[in-house]
Amino acid sequence: MAEAEATVPMKLYFLLISLALTSSSPMHPSSMRVDTPWRPASPPIAFTSILVTIGLVIYYYRLYTELMAHWQSVLPQDSILDVRYEDMVDDLEGQSRRIATHIDMPWDANCLDFHISKNPVRTASISQVRKPIYKTSINRWRKYEPYLKPLLDELGDIIEAYEAE
Repeated sequence: MAEAEATVPMKLYFLLISLALTSSSPMHPSSMRVDTPWRPASPPIAFTSILVTIGLVIYYYRLYTELMAHWQSVLPQDSILDVRYEDMVDDLEGQSRRIATHIDMPWDANCLDFHISKNPVRTASISQVRKPIYKTSINRWRKYEPYLKPLLDELGDIIEAYEAE
């Protein structure tokens, strides 16, 4: 599965989409909270042209979680479908059916073979889109845990809340 985690500015569009397209069905893909903020700073992106400080990552990740909590509180209940990457990996068909239902589309078993599609992909995750769903991204951060202590300390409350969901 392609990692669909968007940047903070992309999350701003949730409200605009919901207001402009009253029949829209926004979806909020997420993954383990440590995996997500760690991902932008992990290879191969880490040493390209941007230097990411841990403080900036923490700031933007907190902003993102606050923003998503805000949208969940002001939009109609269940209007945003939360889809956890870990759940998608564990039950691709079940979660895909959930998504299809949420966007009011009939179920199509081809959803399970997304990686076979020849349709154009215009994201940085094109190489992931062309592969079957995989588990190697889950808890990938753990092998770097000693180096991520500042991140873990600062995001402990968010991590605990996610794990409790």
